Amino acid sequence: LNGSRKQISAPLADVVLFGRHWGFDLADVSVPVTWWHGDADHIIPFDHGVHAVGRLPVAELRTLPGESHLGGLGVGEEILTTLTQVAEPPARRELRSV
Repeated sequence: LNGSRKQISAPLADVVLFGRHWGFDLADVSVPVTWWHGDADHIIPFDHGVHAVGRLPVAELRTLPGESHLGGLGVGEEILTTLTQVAEPPARRELRSV
């Protein structure tokens, strides 16, 4: 029984977290967002990702065909590259592209 409690505690905590207001609206997010989501995700439905991205002012949905909830692990290099491009100061980005 104790093992079962541990297995269910994380998903239950997620339900509590996602079921209440986060303290901000997605429409108020002012930074660009790239959202990776597997279209076979059985934990967070793909339509949830589509809906969330639709509410963000500047967002891109990158669909992971046939991937489930942890599909992002297979595109870790792409995610890290995207993060470093976004985090890089604009002046440095311009120098690199010349």
